[in-house]
Amino acid sequence: MSENQGNKFLKFLKSNVYYILVVLALAIMVTVIALTSSANAQNVNTDVDDDKGGSTEVVTPGVEDFRVPLETFTILKEYNETELMYNASLKRWEAHKSLDLSASEDAKVMAIADGKVTQVYTNYLEGTVVVIEHSDGMKSLYGSLKEDVSVAVGDEVKQGQVIGKVGATANAEHLDTNHLHFELFRDGAKVDPSEYIPFTDK
Repeated sequence: MSENQGNKFLKFLKSNVYYILVVLALAIMVTVIALTSSANAQNVNTDVDDDKGGSTEVVTPGVEDFRVPLETFTILKEYNETELMYNASLKRWEAHKSLDLSASEDAKVMAIADGKVTQVYTNYLEGTVVVIEHSDGMKSLYGSLKEDVSVAVGDEVKQGQVIGKVGATANAEHLDTNHLHFELFRDGAKVDPSEYIPFTDK
């Protein structure tokens, strides 16, 4: 390239530097978006069922196997978040986002899975309560227990470990028979325990 041509090229670059930078920035953005999309596509976990014509199903994070919290019980009240149920103790209609399991007083209450005790408290409506955090964003709550629970905040518990006994400490349900008030949470939201644990009267 001659000196004259070089000077013309430098002059062109100087006079059009803004447009050149814009074009380069757009090219970089397009490249980054393309690479990100490709990486996300590779990270999607799918489960292909060849026996059903190759249908693809997105796999959700696994939930560990849970066990029922009582050896012997009958289902007193089912979980229901859409239909109101009458609470005779509080004399009002309300959604019942929990599962009440009728059992004999002093029946042993067990952890549904391995986890860590994050709360142990007593209040007027709920009675004595133990809360355990498990893996996969799951959390279980055991209410209306007798006051002398077997665990404390910070304890690591194993599946099936006794954490307390059935009592009648919850005044919000004091007119009901002795029972365990059981709640299950996933990522902070209440879920139907029956969708994760095979509850049948035992």
